[in-house]
Amino acid sequence: MKAEEIIWGAVALIILYLAWKTIAPLLSAIFFAGILAYAVLPIHKRLVQKTTPRNSALILTTLVIGCSALITAELILIIKNLLVSFYEDIMTFVSWSLELELPFGMHDVLQKLYSQLTPKLAEYMQSYAFSIPEYLLQLVIFFAAFYAFLVNSEEIKRQIYALIPGG
Repeated sequence: MKAEEIIWGAVALIILYLAWKTIAPLLSAIFFAGILAYAVLPIHKRLVQKTTPRNSALILTTLVIGCSALITAELILIIKNLLVSFYEDIMTFVSWSLELELPFGMHDVLQKLYSQLTPKLAEYMQSYAFSIPEYLLQLVIFFAAFYAFLVNSEEIKRQIYALIPGG
């Protein structure tokens, strides 16, 4: 019976560890969504006077999505140009250095170095492309949390006041 409890405990710890590794990158998106929701709360309260809390949160979330889409598009264009320029500069340097008159054996050493450098550089550039889905997932979590914080702002406020001693 003791061995079974140890095994189940180990399985539970592994599951908790894997869950933490899955959720940990998303916690920063939720945290910053809470900060931004708190920052726009006065605007939200003014909009609530003219419409419902859900519509107000939807309007503000749409505005944040629009602003973040513009910023994201600009960053993608900047990073793309930067990576292309970086890659072209490296390849220009490689071709220039291979044309130099070098001492005996140095030419072969440089060729071996560059033959190993080129795949690493391509892998490094691809890592940016493969990080885009994670970034998009964080954006979706951010927008959902931002909307939820705004819609439930009064309930969150009541719960925080209930946690304060003497509050």
